[in-house]
Amino acid sequence: MYMRRVFWFPKFFFLLLALFSSQAIQAQTRETLSFSVQAYDKLFSQLAPGEEDLLIGDMRFKVEKLIAWRNHLDARLNNRPVLQGAFDLPKSAYRSF
Repeated sequence: MYMRRVFWFPKFFFLLLALFSSQAIQAQTRETLSFSVQAYDKLFSQLAPGEEDLLIGDMRFKVEKLIAWRNHLDARLNNRPVLQGAFDLPKSAYRSF
């Protein structure tokens, strides 16, 4: 009885490992990047002149930060160099032990 309960765990573990290690799940596609850039452009076209803060849902954002994020997504979409943060290292920088 105990063996029957534990038998599903290895299958479930390897299924999750395969699912979450897939590059298709982790990476944004050109379509999602393009959609995001277009959504930000539409949002910015509806802003009042001189508006500094923007309320999205229940969160307030600085317009300059949203513009910077939109430009970051656009740079990734058009294969331009993108500045990375201190912890945005390529996967090759991490070693598995």
